[in-house]
Amino acid sequence: MTQTRLAETFKLAPCDFVIVEGRMILYQEQIRNLFHFTVYLDAELDLLLSRRIYKSLMTKTPIEEIIDRYNRFAKPNHEKYTEPVSK
Repeated sequence: MTQTRLAETFKLAPCDFVIVEGRMILYQEQIRNLFHFTVYLDAELDLLLSRRIYKSLMTKTPIEEIIDRYNRFAKPNHEKYTEPVSK
C-alpha cells in the first residue's frame, strides 16, 4: 500500500462547513488554529490494532508484519503526535 498525492488539484468554493479528516491534521498548531471547531474521535489502541489485523486478512499481509509495523510506527506515532492534541 502506498500513499501519493494526486497530480491534479481543485479549488473549493467558500462554504459554512468543511470536514477535514486525518490523524495528523491537528498536530501542527498553524493548521489547528485555522479551524473554528474540531472533533476528535477516540479509539482504544487495541481497536486500532485489531482493525489493522482485519485489513491484513484482505490484503494477505502477514499478521507478523502488521504487528511489527504497529509496534514500531503506529503506536509510537499515535502516542507522540495524536494523543497530545486530542485533549
